[in-house]
Amino acid sequence: YHGPAAVRFTVQPDGTVVGAHLILDRVRRLRGEGPGVQEMLAELVNRISNLRFPSSSEETIVALPFGFG
Repeated sequence: YHGPAAVRFTVQPDGTVVGAHLILDRVRRLRGEGPGVQEMLAELVNRISNLRFPSSSEETIVALPFGFG
């Protein structure tokens, strides 16, 4: 894979993640091996959705960039 992607999500005060979604997808697959780009990015969003952060007094909005290559 090669190229940038970014995921936006909200961390709730209890540390759970909600609303994870791609806000940038310019990733391309360089070889025919492995899962397709959309499948890989869907798994990335899924894993981010399952993250758990420390508790806080307010929600936090995050835009998290990734660079593949």
